[in-house]
Amino acid sequence: MRLFVCCLFLIFSCNNTINLNSDGWFNSDNDVFILDKKNKPYILNEALVIPENKTFYVENGVHLIFKKNGKIVNKGVLIFGEKNSVDSLYSFSLKESGLDSVFYYNVEVSAATEAFIYSKKNSLSSVFNINNTFLKNINFSCLSKNKININNSIFNNSVLNTENSNTNIYSSYFKKVTINKKKSNVVLNNNVFNELKNPIYIDSSSSIVNNCLFINSIKTIVFSNGFNNNILNNVFYKNNTAINIINNGNGYYKFFNNIFKENNIVLNSLDSSSFYFMNNIFDENNTVLKYKLNKKSKKSIISKNNIFYNNKTNFKLKNIKISNSYCMSNMDSLIGYYNVFSDPLFYNSNNFNYTLKESSPALRSGINNLNLGANIDDINIIKYLKY
Repeated sequence: MRLFVCCLFLIFSCNNTINLNSDGWFNSDNDVFILDKKNKPYILNEALVIPENKTFYVENGVHLIFKKNGKIVNKGVLIFGEKNSVDSLYSFSLKESGLDSVFYYNVEVSAATEAFIYSKKNSLSSVFNINNTFLKNINFSCLSKNKININNSIFNNSVLNTENSNTNIYSSYFKKVTINKKKSNVVLNNNVFNELKNPIYIDSSSSIVNNCLFINSIKTIVFSNGFNNNILNNVFYKNNTAINIINNGNGYYKFFNNIFKENNIVLNSLDSSSFYFMNNIFDENNTVLKYKLNKKSKKSIISKNNIFYNNKTNFKLKNIKISNSYCMSNMDSLIGYYNVFSDPLFYNSNNFNYTLKESSPALRSGINNLNLGANIDDINIIKYLKY
């Protein structure tokens, strides 16, 4: 017991500064080093290097501050917080334009200016698990077939870079963040992206963007050189351009059950990728689809069961056609089959209640008697929007 106390004294000085050996690791032979909760923050002033086959685990309740030359180089496993923890030790209030909610977290990692957490390209087995953590002014880089899992966390004024890695992000909030993804498999599920500094570039195939809210950004997502990407159950609100495609004509994109509201441009494409839109709501956008090709394409944009409501312009198309069927618009007639020119009669679209009234002509008017537009019961992320 005395030896254990002495070791702790050597590792942490009186002001909770983390002391490391010449290799950048702790004076410990254990495979797992745990940074446990203290009454005051830990200070990291130098490079902490996690060796291969070692784990650095930061417990709930810890506040880790990077100062001077503080950074983390991960060659092993880095874990912030407990994934399944029911604790809510700290809160982050979100009350601003279009949003009203509170996020909870258990670990805080911050720096006054930009600090770095990264793996090296030759570190093929690095793992990052970020759970219930608030990160501020942190630049994350995950490279070379590494794995990064982010769950119920908050990124504020930070950067997230992934290259040739598996990236899974769930139930997290991003404010004024840059996210760069290069040749990385991407799953975005139940996240809020607010005031993105730069759009999220996705150049992988079979990526999934599900139940996310994109708000107050100049650009949100840019797809490049990917194939078979899926955009499902999302809300795009008050962005300049929601989605850009620069895919050289090889992509296939499915948009299902999304709400696009008050964007300047919903989708901007300059190539002949294939698009399939089904059960979406386009509400009060300046332009829904802006699609210009230099040469005439034999392809058609497929649009089914969608509602176009109060948009200034639905389509600006050059050298490509759109095929609308079983769709509704209250501003102009749609070219195609079984389309309806009418008001969909939402309960209160201004407050994101897109439930159809009992007298709505959109009820059971779609393919196989489905309702037109999005089913808001499947869009959980809508709860973060002010009603």
